[in-house]
Amino acid sequence: MGHRHYFYKVKKDDVEKIKLKTVEELEKDYGDDEGYIDMHELIKQEKVYGFGKLYWCDTAERIYKKGKPLFFKQETMDYFSDYVPFVVGKDGLLEAIKVYEDKTLKQYNNLLDEKIEDGETLEQRLVNDVKSKIGWIADGMADVDIDKKFSINKTWLYEYGVFELTHILKTINWEKDILLFYGW
Repeated sequence: MGHRHYFYKVKKDDVEKIKLKTVEELEKDYGDDEGYIDMHELIKQEKVYGFGKLYWCDTAERIYKKGKPLFFKQETMDYFSDYVPFVVGKDGLLEAIKVYEDKTLKQYNNLLDEKIEDGETLEQRLVNDVKSKIGWIADGMADVDIDKKFSINKTWLYEYGVFELTHILKTINWEKDILLFYGW
């Protein structure tokens, strides 16, 4: 399956309760019978956006730069090194929007690039792009599952991701909630 990154909405108060704790304190308060601490059970969180696999681009790095580690103690961050949980908030979300705008612009500029590869003409490249988008639309673009209030589309296309991320920006209560960014 591979490592994928996500934005999770959490209560600021819940972050405050755990950010200074040691691994031992977390094991005592949140660990299972063997002391294992499940990142997803540590604090109540709602997945609001999935980025997919980000290991071939700088998206995760750019978002991480806008945040700070979830835990203040390095030992605790090391315990959760498989996840690398960061509090990124509004700044991380705005960076994700910028990343997707940049990627969308690059894709469209590449479509119009006059350099011909593998004998493909500019017309063929444009037609193939339209056919690809028709495939996404035919499979159903809108996520109409009313239980997924932050998910508005079902595509992985960056240009639609911009709108989904913007919707998240405008619907989160930034006074009470914050965004975590991590992968697993």
